[in-house]
Amino acid sequence: MGIENKVLSLVRKFGTSNPYKIAKELDINLLEANLGEVKGYFTKIRRIKFIFINENLSKNEKLFTMAHELGHAVLHYNTSTPHLLSMKYRYTSKIESEADEFATVLADLYLKESMEMY
Repeated sequence: MGIENKVLSLVRKFGTSNPYKIAKELDINLLEANLGEVKGYFTKIRRIKFIFINENLSKNEKLFTMAHELGHAVLHYNTSTPHLLSMKYRYTSKIESEADEFATVLADLYLKESMEMY
């Protein structure tokens, strides 16, 4: 299943394109903290899933970062993003590109959904 189809499947399944609500439905815990230069990351600790978002980001940056990290949680379930730095660039570049594509599709759907409410 392609990335766009994966996003559409999640949106249909949960009835929303809101990345925060989808993460909650997937039992992913969200934490905001001062992460310095890091925008966010996905990790699992003892089988418990977490997305960390930098509390210093703007609302729009948080939304895209949340969607990006949700992409990692869905597409790269067995790869914690803090460990990407230790992997080869070519592999991490592919993973990051996939998460960006997931985030772009999801954020676009969410913005359209939000605009329909007004």
